[in-house]
Amino acid sequence: MSKCPKCGKELKRIKQNSGVAYCCINCDYSVATTDLDPIFEDQQEYTITLLPNNSINKDILKIISSITNLNYIDCKKMVEKAPSIIFKGDATDAKDVKAKLDNNNIKYSIEPLFIY
Repeated sequence: MSKCPKCGKELKRIKQNSGVAYCCINCDYSVATTDLDPIFEDQQEYTITLLPNNSINKDILKIISSITNLNYIDCKKMVEKAPSIIFKGDATDAKDVKAKLDNNNIKYSIEPLFIY
């Protein structure tokens, strides 16, 4: 939104906390909205693949189990047979999975390109 719908003049953007207001400096028009993080508007499905050469230990299996909802035996097989898809979902969930993997130094890839 850059032009005032009432008079056609340029709107001034004012950002405050998690909100944004657009105000016309020519007339009395204004509108406020939430300034959403782009991740919440991302409709892309992301795939996270476990890469080869991850160590197999209880902590790694616990993390992979929490992501996949599989038992430790099935998770161990996934690590041994990597590359293995461990997640498919939206950007907000992919960000949470990515954080778990990064915090535990687990090797993975995300497709398509993940910018968050």
